[in-house]
Amino acid sequence: AREATKRVKGVLAVVDDITIKLPGDLFRDDQDIAKAAVTTLKWHSWVPSDKIKVVVDNGWVTLSGVVEWDYQRKSAETAIGHLEGVSGVINR
Repeated sequence: AREATKRVKGVLAVVDDITIKLPGDLFRDDQDIAKAAVTTLKWHSWVPSDKIKVVVDNGWVTLSGVVEWDYQRKSAETAIGHLEGVSGVINR
């Protein structure tokens, strides 16, 4: 929705104030998400997990580091974005 809004003629700024609330049994705190993200990257064969750092803040995951190929960057973002409890991914 955020990306679609940016494409509307005349839109100069977008405030993304969407809150996602999961049922109690699906809730994951930042520590759980970070552990799941690190594990996911270790198991992902296309991503050099030792080159990527994970920071989680309020369900938002920031990935930073340097990988050799763009497909590795995109693969890391996609893998983390599908984890339960992740609100979004910032891929640096």
